[in-house]
Amino acid sequence: MKKIISLMLTVLLTLSAVFCSVYAEPAVTNQDGTAFQNGSGTAADPFIVTTARELDAVRGDLSAHYKLGNDIDLTEYLAEGGEGYAKWGGAGWEPIGRSSESGYEYFSGSFDGAYHVISGLWINRADTDNIGLFGGVESYDDGARVQNLGIEIAENGVIGGRNVGGLAGYLSGEISNCSVVGSRVSGVESVGGLIGGQIVTGTTVGCYAKVDVISESGGDIAGNVGGLIGHASGAARYCYAEGAVRGSRNCGGLIGNLEGTASVVNCCASGDVVSSGDCAGGLVGYVSDGDISYSSSSGKTQGGSYVGGLVGQQAGLSGISGCYSSSAVVAAGDYAGGLVGAQITPPYFQNYNRIANCYVGGSVETQAEHFGAISGYKDEESSILNCYRCETFTINGNKISSEDANSAPDMLNGGETTEVKLLQAPIVNITLSETEKTEKPVTVRLNIKTNNDIESVAYVRDVQGGDASAAAATGDIASASRDVDIELLLSDPEQYAELVGGYESAAIISDYYINAGYPDGGAQVVENDSLDIEENGSYIVCAEDKDGNKTFAYINIDNIEPQTEESIDYPYEIKSLSALSMLGDKFETPPLNMDFMAEAAVYKNEARDTEDYVFVAVYDKNGMLLNIDYVRSNFAPNYDYYIGFNIPAQNREIGSIKAFVWSGLDSAEPLAEAKTVVFAK
Repeated sequence: MKKIISLMLTVLLTLSAVFCSVYAEPAVTNQDGTAFQNGSGTAADPFIVTTARELDAVRGDLSAHYKLGNDIDLTEYLAEGGEGYAKWGGAGWEPIGRSSESGYEYFSGSFDGAYHVISGLWINRADTDNIGLFGGVESYDDGARVQNLGIEIAENGVIGGRNVGGLAGYLSGEISNCSVVGSRVSGVESVGGLIGGQIVTGTTVGCYAKVDVISESGGDIAGNVGGLIGHASGAARYCYAEGAVRGSRNCGGLIGNLEGTASVVNCCASGDVVSSGDCAGGLVGYVSDGDISYSSSSGKTQGGSYVGGLVGQQAGLSGISGCYSSSAVVAAGDYAGGLVGAQITPPYFQNYNRIANCYVGGSVETQAEHFGAISGYKDEESSILNCYRCETFTINGNKISSEDANSAPDMLNGGETTEVKLLQAPIVNITLSETEKTEKPVTVRLNIKTNNDIESVAYVRDVQGGDASAAAATGDIASASRDVDIELLLSDPEQYAELVGGYESAAIISDYYINAGYPDGGAQVVENDSLDIEENGSYIVCAEDKDGNKTFAYINIDNIEPQTEESIDYPYEIKSLSALSMLGDKFETPPLNMDFMAEAAVYKNEARDTEDYVFVAVYDKNGMLLNIDYVRSNFAPNYDYYIGFNIPAQNREIGSIKAFVWSGLDSAEPLAEAKTVVFAK
């Protein structure tokens, strides 16, 4: 494989930097004139944020890396007489990342809450867009992240215009294991308990919101209101919402508007949803070109037309599978369904909406012309397959006769079977139940949502790169990581052994998940939905319901206290990583069946008399390794090496590329912080 290695002198980069500038508000400083007492702002040594003043100072460098060192209460900072009130008055907190003369400047670094809580947050900026603790979290080459953070909203609430969320107004990066609780989040359009608007590159994993979400305007353009996310074009996985949702259109217990290849997997919502107009759904108000799977809703859902227990309106090449709704549906207008209000696509859209392997409980109350147990209306190109209703399901107070094989007078819906078929696996979210973490063990709280009875909850320690035979004896898992696709591994451990570094390791993980929850399977059984961790490390939690459905979740409690140790000084730095066509054009996502080039810019910080290895790995969208290549050289220090790898055509959708520097092929001593680029799906 041909490799292109070129050098660019550091002085050229220095000269080019003169012509570039990035907007950043001057940092708020501490009494000694520095913004932060600990950390240097790198990924290996993040700034440690311990006070409201330091949290305010995050806006001074939007691309740096931060970590909370303790809980932070903003109450005094934002109250009359506080430093924040002196700057912003009755407008409350100014979101981190805001508009400037050159446009929006969003947060593009990383922020690790370390399982701490920011409380006392309130914002009153009704005429301002992109409102939240962060105005926006935007991903560039290395990806922006907010993780392990809890937010408690004060009684005043969070109030904004468009793109309003308790955590972030706008998201194109990743938010994981975060929560928002408190009074309310309100705005005009794209309003969510956690996130206002999430574009296609945004990902939300393992998050929840317990806050009321309101769209204050009744105008035609208002709406897109969700208990978790207002408008989403990206993925949401293992999330839930419990607050009430109220707006004028596209209102959902979890997401108001889901579109543009977006997906919802293993999520649920239990809050009541009220739309003064159309498109109200217990989980999603409106879905177009998106997919919803293994998810559920249970709150009361009320609206005008297009009202469904799970989804208000399903349009444009969208799919719903393995879902359940027990919502009480009330529709004042037309199109009402126990699961979906209508499968109907606007003109000029492609149809082919699908509902499969779903079931419905609850009830429907309506005087609409079109209604049904599964869907209120199905256009000719759409389909319903293997869907069921519970025996207790009613329409206008009446059970559907078992002789009515189609569940509605207009013969639109699924069979006469009334057997309950539970399809959703448990949803597991992990938080720390105690904020005082000065002594071990740490108590971890498991929030588990499910439609089925839980058979067991158990956990094992994740031994990264551990000895497989020793792990087998202790029940520990060897060589597992967050990106391992457990479903593939369980289906065929031998075929997918490369996911975890060998068949022996794969067999250990497979055996654990098959026997999860039982003492003789090597796992520790959790009592009362909590577990005590006696030492830092990574742990894998598995919840299993009575039908054998399993869900795994990860928690890493390494360095949960403020970092005081010295940062890792790697000899190399990977400055950039990108995918290019063979003509040199940058790809947003490499196409199928076409060669392309991965280019990494590597900088050597110090003299080192060894030949080291620069690797680039290519993964598919499920995290499986497709290709890996490397170059070996004794690189000279203080130069930028641009290394190109010609990647052969792949017949699977490419999800990401990763660059890393190792000391050898076998020892795998890391010599640089790895860099990953995740492509739009």
